[in-house]
Amino acid sequence: MARWRTAGWPGSAGLLEALTLGGLLFFLLAKTWMRWPESLVDFPRQLYIPWRMSEGALLYQDVTSNYGPLSHLIEAGVFRIFGPGLDVIIGLGLGVMVVVLLLLRGIFGMIGDRLSAWLCSVVFLTAFAMPLYGNAGGSLYNYITPYSSEAVYGLAGCLLLVYALMRHVADGQSHWLLAAGSGLAIAFLCKTEILLAAAGALAMYWTVSGIRIWRKKNVSDEDAGRVVRFLRLIGWPLIGFLLVYLPVLFILASAGGWPYGFRAVNWGLRVLFDKAYSQAAGTRFQDLATGFDDPGTNLAQHLEWGILLVVCCAAVVWAGRQWQRSAATGQMGTGVLVFVFAACFMVAVLTDWLEIGRALLVPTLLVMLLAVGGSFRHAWRAKSGHEQLFRLAMVATAAMLMLARMLLNGRIYHYGFFLGVLAALLLVHVLIYEAPRFGQRDKPNLFLQVAFAFMVLICSTQLVRLSLANYAKRTYEVGSGRDAFYSYQPGFSGDGAILNIIIAAMQKHLSDVKTVVAFPESMAVNYHLRKPNPVADMQFTPDVLAMAGSANDVAELAAHPPEAIVIYARAMSEYHVPYFGADEDSGQAILTWVGDNYVPVFVYGENKFAASGHLVDIYLRRDLAAQR
Repeated sequence: MARWRTAGWPGSAGLLEALTLGGLLFFLLAKTWMRWPESLVDFPRQLYIPWRMSEGALLYQDVTSNYGPLSHLIEAGVFRIFGPGLDVIIGLGLGVMVVVLLLLRGIFGMIGDRLSAWLCSVVFLTAFAMPLYGNAGGSLYNYITPYSSEAVYGLAGCLLLVYALMRHVADGQSHWLLAAGSGLAIAFLCKTEILLAAAGALAMYWTVSGIRIWRKKNVSDEDAGRVVRFLRLIGWPLIGFLLVYLPVLFILASAGGWPYGFRAVNWGLRVLFDKAYSQAAGTRFQDLATGFDDPGTNLAQHLEWGILLVVCCAAVVWAGRQWQRSAATGQMGTGVLVFVFAACFMVAVLTDWLEIGRALLVPTLLVMLLAVGGSFRHAWRAKSGHEQLFRLAMVATAAMLMLARMLLNGRIYHYGFFLGVLAALLLVHVLIYEAPRFGQRDKPNLFLQVAFAFMVLICSTQLVRLSLANYAKRTYEVGSGRDAFYSYQPGFSGDGAILNIIIAAMQKHLSDVKTVVAFPESMAVNYHLRKPNPVADMQFTPDVLAMAGSANDVAELAAHPPEAIVIYARAMSEYHVPYFGADEDSGQAILTWVGDNYVPVFVYGENKFAASGHLVDIYLRRDLAAQR
């Protein structure tokens, strides 16, 4: 317990740490304020789904979602209290982001010292919390207005589980096991790949703890007593799991009945066990969307970057040891010092940090194997006093399993930011805390600590500069009132302008229509107009069409035809098609159905990324047009 307190917040050093992190967070928020949301892609799901649910729509039945229900239930509940608004989602996003920061600070404070925990917190804020590394049209993957709120909430649940298990190792109090079970339930009710990481960390904890109980020497307990102690380690987390799972089940069941409630609360499991979904997710479009489009090349890049990073870090560690030895003889080795600092600076400045995520695989795997293997070895030999290694093993296991979902993702610095954060911070911890103590645990090599800290801070500064330069280009106001935010100027990227054009045209020409569907993605238009989509699907991009089936989507539209339809131009190069409706796999059948049943009311601009050649097309259902 004393070991943990030394890395905690109290004292003047802790106050200084809190002030610097708070100041950094305030600075980043001030420089990027209201410039985080995507206009048309991904993020608007986090507005449309909770708005519809707050109006009584049933998740998975009236509106579709591929992930668990928890985050949308929370968002819908807050919408019911404060009314729908982008400001509400931003407030929730900020709150969850701060919780994630505090949990990360607690985790790395327990396995490291104040310096390593502080630098891990800095890297989270600068590289992960609100980055904008893409150029015009590049999607925003941040923690305030994320592409998937389920990813952020699920990550918070996984971190809660890891932190609670580490605290239980430190003081043995059962309420930490309850908290760990609650974290597992949060991950379960949000995103499956994060659930796997949380469950893996818990399974590793149970296994090592079980070996410890069974192999501990000089214990007078009978075998039955040992079984009881181990069952407590299992029972308390299960109770904690039910404390979150059962209320969510009850809320869903009260809205749609018990069969619906059971199906909805376990929705995330279909990713693992629903054969039809798995087959649909195996299409070429879904492969592209998840990044598993070129496994051999991507894996080779992961290994190449990872091995290079390990070699470079090993070289710095060797130089640090040489410097320390020379200092002991009175020769300070100034040349070695200057050379290593210069090398660190050049690496930090010249490296393409948008690709550095691929370097996480090899070091994370090495740390996991060493920490887990050491924990099993010490537990089997009934050695005590290795709690530090045990805690590190839990962190490394969760980091590796979280990263494993995106190991072959060619765009790990985008989607992988939610899954790679723990592995990235584990790397920072190893560089700042473990490497300088290699072979000398009591007194770290100051040279190595300063060299690696210097490199980490330079990298963080580079990433902040890149993000702020891109954020500075987002000065075009989109939406109005509580839903207003800033996007790129129309000459730089057209998404914000397109949304404004659609809102103005619909309000002018078709303000009286009750339902609308927009292609290729409908949620932003529906939310900002406050007009529901009569069909459950909100996205009609090639990957979603492949999973749902174009014929099924046309049949659903025909059964519940919207009063108005919007089609806007959007390049779809990520799906290897130029635009929506370019071929039968990308919505051509839907365009044919629209042409047969709707008449054009409003046409705006010219654009090559649309089947019609227009920037925006708005249609009215043919029977309604005849009545005008």
